[in-house]
Amino acid sequence: MLAIAGGKGGSGKTTTALGLAAILQDRGRAPLVVDCDCDMPDLHHQAGVDSLGGIDELADGAPVELVAAESTAVPGVRIVTAGSRDRVDSALSHLGTWHGPVLLDSPPGMGPDAARPLRHADRSLLVSSDRHQSVADTRTTAQSARELDAPPVGLLVRQTGIESPSNWPAPDGVRKRVPTVPEPLANPAVRKVWAETVAVLFGTHRAARGA
Repeated sequence: MLAIAGGKGGSGKTTTALGLAAILQDRGRAPLVVDCDCDMPDLHHQAGVDSLGGIDELADGAPVELVAAESTAVPGVRIVTAGSRDRVDSALSHLGTWHGPVLLDSPPGMGPDAARPLRHADRSLLVSSDRHQSVADTRTTAQSARELDAPPVGLLVRQTGIESPSNWPAPDGVRKRVPTVPEPLANPAVRKVWAETVAVLFGTHRAARGA
């Protein structure tokens, strides 16, 4: 499982999780995106899924294949919507039967809510804007991810053009800048960054499908 993590709200974690899943789907995989932000869930809005409560259904023992709803915004991508924050741990423990990559859309900050997906993930991808406070918060997230055995394997930085910090976290693996655009899921430049990220983190290239 890959946690999409960052210390600051609004840095682009949810869009990144959905965008990476779109690329994985395009490469013939079966991605599942789980909304672990139960205080301010947004994944269902972006994905075009109506109902919440997927986390609760999973925690109750419902099969993930039945709980996961298909995104209408990104066809083929399956979504587990947010539920009760105290049921996230139980829900995530039921994801082992899923047959494709699992992306955990993590809450911002570094309280107990943000730590839960990191405890279940095998690794993490850091997402930040280029604002100084976002960078500082992301450095804290990186350290916490290492302590929780979900080591950062990359950093995606959303460019706002407002600030240019020099003290970026330096995880191994991917390190890329992402342009800020009105509709990132449809933007070729943003999708190129996501495709390159997927190729590194999942070893998945379009050529592998004969395209």
